[in-house]
Amino acid sequence: MPRGACYAPRVSKASHREMFTIAEAFYCDCRLVRECIEDTAWPIALRECKATPSDEKTTYRLILERVLAWLHSLDRLNRPTDLQAVAAGRARSSKSPST
Repeated sequence: MPRGACYAPRVSKASHREMFTIAEAFYCDCRLVRECIEDTAWPIALRECKATPSDEKTTYRLILERVLAWLHSLDRLNRPTDLQAVAAGRARSSKSPST
């Protein structure tokens, strides 16, 4: 698959309303994952890193922190006041599938 190609299934004849419904479902799934990580995995990762520090545990904590940051940025895409996120989403959606 070419760089930048989308792994999501192609919906050829979906209506505008159906596409927004699918996008909203993906958005809600991402929000649920973020909340689950914040409520369960993140406190455990912090506690483990403080209890017995190691490079491996720190690496896992940093990866988890990066995932949380990415999920927070996805959450901001649903806010019209975040101009940078909205502009990035529009720039990405305006590119042709072949790029």
